[in-house]
Amino acid sequence: MAHLMLYIFGYTNQLSNALQKKDQDIINAMTLVSLTKEKLQSLRNDGWENFLDRVISFCKNHEIEVPDMNDYYVPPGRPRRLFQKVKNIHRFRVEMFLSVIDLQIQELNNRLDEVNMELLICMACLNPANSFAAFDQKKILRLAEFYPHDFTKVDLLELEFQLEMYIYDVRNDARFQQVKDLGGLSCMLVETSKDKTFPYVYLLLKLVLILPVATTSVERVFSGLSVGMEDENWLYKVAVSTFVFMVIYFMNSWVLGNNRNKIVVPPSPPRSIPVIGHLHLLKKPLHRTLQSLSAQHGPVFGLKLGKQYTVVVSSAAAVEECFGRNDVILADRPQFRVGKHLHYGWTTMGASNYGDHWRNVRRISNQEVFAVSRQHMFQSLRQEEVKSMIKSLFRSTRSQGVQKVEMKSRVNELAFNVIVGIVTGKYGEGVEDWADAKEFQVMIREIFELSAASNPGFLRMIDYGDYEKKMVRLKKRIDEVLQGLIDENKTKNGGVGNSMISNILALQQRDSTSISDKTIKGLIMTLITAGTDTNAVTIEWALSLLLNNPEKLKKAQSELDAVISPGRLVDEADLHKLTYLQAIINETLRMYPAAPLLVPHYSSGECTIQGFHVPSGTMVLANAWALHRDPEVWDDPLSFKPERFENVEESYSYKLVPFGTGRRSCPGASMANKVVGLGLASLIQCFDWERVGEEEVDMREGNGLTMPKLIPLEAMCQPRSSAMDVLSGL
Repeated sequence: MAHLMLYIFGYTNQLSNALQKKDQDIINAMTLVSLTKEKLQSLRNDGWENFLDRVISFCKNHEIEVPDMNDYYVPPGRPRRLFQKVKNIHRFRVEMFLSVIDLQIQELNNRLDEVNMELLICMACLNPANSFAAFDQKKILRLAEFYPHDFTKVDLLELEFQLEMYIYDVRNDARFQQVKDLGGLSCMLVETSKDKTFPYVYLLLKLVLILPVATTSVERVFSGLSVGMEDENWLYKVAVSTFVFMVIYFMNSWVLGNNRNKIVVPPSPPRSIPVIGHLHLLKKPLHRTLQSLSAQHGPVFGLKLGKQYTVVVSSAAAVEECFGRNDVILADRPQFRVGKHLHYGWTTMGASNYGDHWRNVRRISNQEVFAVSRQHMFQSLRQEEVKSMIKSLFRSTRSQGVQKVEMKSRVNELAFNVIVGIVTGKYGEGVEDWADAKEFQVMIREIFELSAASNPGFLRMIDYGDYEKKMVRLKKRIDEVLQGLIDENKTKNGGVGNSMISNILALQQRDSTSISDKTIKGLIMTLITAGTDTNAVTIEWALSLLLNNPEKLKKAQSELDAVISPGRLVDEADLHKLTYLQAIINETLRMYPAAPLLVPHYSSGECTIQGFHVPSGTMVLANAWALHRDPEVWDDPLSFKPERFENVEESYSYKLVPFGTGRRSCPGASMANKVVGLGLASLIQCFDWERVGEEEVDMREGNGLTMPKLIPLEAMCQPRSSAMDVLSGL
């Protein structure tokens, strides 16, 4: 069987030698790859008999005993009772001959799949050698399609027109006659100012040059396929069985990478495309795509998102290891462009790296916003805004009985008004008096849209174009509004008042070094962006789930009727008694977490996750949506069962993580529970709810960082007779 190495590896060795020639072009290289794959496949399908004849002939010429293929294979040096009996024909044909060929074909497919081959062939059409002899307009247009972030459909049409003029121009320009490679072509285009005449051609050339130079790339890709060929005389001196085991050991070490010193990296999907990596695999909604990839590759897997290496985790054990043992190493944040422009140069609490600045901002927020005393101070504000929502809903439904109402805008307004009230001290009618309130709501929506647009792009090498310009313009508008709020509060009572801004300004007077206006604006941005959509979508999802499960809604109303005395509206002091209501909220956060991928983390050093090596500079995504639906963690995970959270002493640490976990978890979880709890409880206490039709409420997710409903919730609403006194008194 030593001939197996010479016979089969001979193909790939010949291919490797041919590809490493300096004058080899990509078209020929890809042809050689295809021919080698076809030859190996043909050998696999029809080559066994011929191969066996050659081996038998060799053995007879050198007086080597040939085993009978119909006899059972006897492994040397191993007790027969521990060995599964197979015949020689199976051992040598299936376990040796076919396995070796399959490994070679798999290696070729892994290194150069159809997508990569097509990409390289298309790249070659830009080669300027021999007066642009390789130029092919259709293939160059196909090449541009590999860069969807850079070439829209309109751009592709413009590129097509530019290519027609470009090839005529450069072929008739003597200055391009001596250009031999893509690097020289790029320089000559700049020197002759043709990069401005043909901007789309030049852009495509720049993207191609990010890839390895053709010959060097081919050498590197295929150098791993070459196998040192032994002197044929060695075959006479080594017994067949010994050599076979050496071959198997060598192949396991080389092809499968099972040597002891090799670092074990997370598995990754195949078909990583140069420059864009695995971005072409990502479909919306992203959390579902990542769950699907996790089902294929395991709860810890790697992705190349442009230049950014990313590890995705989706099991409780992996999450615990990330934000338990590795919490400090993974406490940084990736530096997205949105953080540069809309989070004051990555200085807000959510966007900044772990360190002294983050600790200072976190300290201020805990002291002035999330401390128990501060939350108690803002309790009446939350109560008034909930009453305002209930009053508005009552006005819409009291005169005509059951009415269809749209809930998305109502819960959005509730969440926004609560946060604005905490920040500015303006609530109830005070919010309406704030001239910039509506404009600021629009700006917050734009922040989410631009943030979603940059996620999961992560491609810092591309030209963001209008996307970045929009962020710059939006930053200016937001900064003007926030600075106006700060200046307004500075002129009031020396910075003393009943709002977050006034309280922090009082601190600033005592310590202007660590608390700048920029720090205050960053805190406002964090609070408003983190506390508006998240609370609103949670209430909307919870009400949708209850409409699809009316028996759960009735149970929640019964609990409220039992706990809340007649004639009064539920308040925050009642929430701890409403255990079933809290179970509904927990189950909603399990099934529809407001941030399905949490906030991305970034490794400041090397670490291991579930035995896999994670290098420094890795982005880590925790797929909370997938974790919350893991059947190994949750019984019947796709069903809405609030009862799973009733009377349960079990800790759900690292299993239920809607607010994240570890030192970078959301500090506003307690306040969010108050807003969501009070808002949902009031809606259930005061109104009866039904679906608009017989069909269930559509529960598909839309696109966005906070996972909104694809179709905003509409429901049939009617004031409850038992709540008429309460509603009439609002």
